[in-house]
Amino acid sequence: MKKFYLSKKVLVSALVLFFFAANLSAQILYVKTDGNDSNDGSNWANAFATLTKALEEAQPGDEIWVAEGTYYPVDCNPCSSVERDESFVIDVDNIAIYGGFDGTETLLSERNWQENITVLSGDIGVMGDSTDNSRTILDISFVSGVIVDGFTITGAKNESESGGGLAVSNSSDLLLRNLFISNNFALNGGGLDNVGSTLTIEDCIFNNNFAVEDGGGIFFNSAGVSLIVNTVFQNNDANGEGGAVAFIGSELVNIHNCEFLNNSAVGGGAGLLGDSDIQLLNCYFYDNNAAEAGALLIVSGGDVEIKQCVFYQNFTVLDGAGSSLLIFQSDPTIVNSTFYDNYVLGENVGIFVEDASPVFINCILWENALEEIAGGTPTVEYSIVKDGFPGTGNIDADPLFDVGETVNLNLTACSPAIDAGNPDTTGLDLPALDFDGDPRLFNATGLPESRIDMGAYEFQGAAVPGRPNTFYVNVEVINPGDGSSWACALEDLQDALDIAQPGDSIWVATGVYFPTFNPSDREASFFLLNDVAIYGGFAGTETELSQRNIELNETILSGDINGSGDHDGNSYSVVNGSGVDQTALLDGFTITMGNADGSVGGDGAPSRAGAGIFIN
Repeated sequence: MKKFYLSKKVLVSALVLFFFAANLSAQILYVKTDGNDSNDGSNWANAFATLTKALEEAQPGDEIWVAEGTYYPVDCNPCSSVERDESFVIDVDNIAIYGGFDGTETLLSERNWQENITVLSGDIGVMGDSTDNSRTILDISFVSGVIVDGFTITGAKNESESGGGLAVSNSSDLLLRNLFISNNFALNGGGLDNVGSTLTIEDCIFNNNFAVEDGGGIFFNSAGVSLIVNTVFQNNDANGEGGAVAFIGSELVNIHNCEFLNNSAVGGGAGLLGDSDIQLLNCYFYDNNAAEAGALLIVSGGDVEIKQCVFYQNFTVLDGAGSSLLIFQSDPTIVNSTFYDNYVLGENVGIFVEDASPVFINCILWENALEEIAGGTPTVEYSIVKDGFPGTGNIDADPLFDVGETVNLNLTACSPAIDAGNPDTTGLDLPALDFDGDPRLFNATGLPESRIDMGAYEFQGAAVPGRPNTFYVNVEVINPGDGSSWACALEDLQDALDIAQPGDSIWVATGVYFPTFNPSDREASFFLLNDVAIYGGFAGTETELSQRNIELNETILSGDINGSGDHDGNSYSVVNGSGVDQTALLDGFTITMGNADGSVGGDGAPSRAGAGIFIN
């Protein structure tokens, strides 16, 4: 027993010495543009001049610190085809390469990579002439545990192969962080090509990259489990599919908190999700465009989940192609996502489904095309869909976004989406916070039941419940609502008259109201309704009818529909009380600027009598 114990001690000691020695051998190699490759790279004073030299000297566990400036894979002018094939090559495990130093730092935390721009450039030949540029700038193959952090990677021109800015293959546990990958060109994956590798992309920007075929920004082919987080894809383009990103036959890729802005392709302006397991969470898709599938083209199977994402003003140029999504032979699950104002130049379908059965839960689909969703066999539940869609809990009602001067897709207090989502969120696997970082489950004050809201945003305030018996109108309201309160007031009296039912009241705040916004529609009038009381004279804060002051808060119904200030071309009659009985009430208004100067029309049309009020 004693002998065995001593053997264990020897083994442990040997292991400790091994790891201690390995730690001692790890070093920092320094690179500066004014360094010298004959130096040993041991400090800033003895820095290498090229990153290539540092990569040749690096051993597992080393770090490479690179000072601001521009670095090239090879020095040539003119450059041959052989030299164009030169790249910065990472072929050593567990090394970390950091850019963004000014050349004096002693701690990694002292660097400012945003201030000290460190560029890896493919513009190796004639400056500004891309035809002789490096085909691939950074090549990472058959390694693990590599970090690349704090660089601008730009200027690759790879006409015949994949991977312009970066080509990653058969590697694992890679971290690409704080990178600006811009103006690169390749067959696939203009910014980045990933074949069979697992990696994390964090806090990066892919801008203005191009692919001859697929994946202008990035292209994943048979890639392993990966994470893309807090990354922006902007102005990328593909002549094939996936303007920003393209995934083919890849394992689970989690894409969280990313933005896709103004990317374009023939198919899938923002992305192609092809036979891959993808989870999109808290992502924003804006102004992406394609011939088909303005934002995402989802095809050929794979387990795709889209949760708490926003699709806004993406568009396509072909009829029926799907202004936001085109889903073909794939069954994605889409939860608590908002689709608004995506459009098709042929004004056909917002989400187009073919040979597929997607599921939509707690979503908002509003003002996207002539049809919000068409084709296939979609399941839609607890969602707002314009013009309606069959399914449990669905609503056809304006979601009443907080529009204001700039579009904000948060819900207003009047929104029918509040507390209207699926009462059972079991299995939806939603995060604790919504798209804005507010609590995902919030019981809006004024509603009896605590339920999740529809859409990507959870309303955080006091809601206005139910259909009102009194509708409120205020021409000065900032965010027009459903008329259920002063805060959610309608802006136009005609809107209130359109929805009022017998027994309702309409309260109208001080201001000027016109029977139409069409300056040539002289026959337009405010038509009174049986058993509907219309009251003017409110300031816009009252809770009791007795609180109004009609003298102080003048409420004007004006026939000056063309805004000329005189009577020419005005409404023939401002108010029309024809066909109603004594239950119709109009109280507290100034009625002015009618002009019944026409000829008598059919059905007793008030064109020559009753300029203020016509009753027949």
